[in-house]
Amino acid sequence: MRHAFWNLAAGRGLILEIVSPGGLEGFFEKALDLFEGGALPSPEATERLARSYGCEVDVAGTPAFLARHGLRPPLFARPS
Repeated sequence: MRHAFWNLAAGRGLILEIVSPGGLEGFFEKALDLFEGGALPSPEATERLARSYGCEVDVAGTPAFLARHGLRPPLFARPS
């Protein structure tokens, strides 16, 4: 199932995603590191991480998806 999330508001957005069985939370934690600095990560790094969790990511389609919806790569600030 393909899906995407984005925040249209100016403020910080939060997502609560529940996945069962557990384990996929590690993917999201490591994915944050790939987006550090607000740039899209390399396709190879993204695909490698996704495969390590048994997932697929539409790396080739991401830039066109962002452009079509007027989005930019996320800027993440790790919670303190």
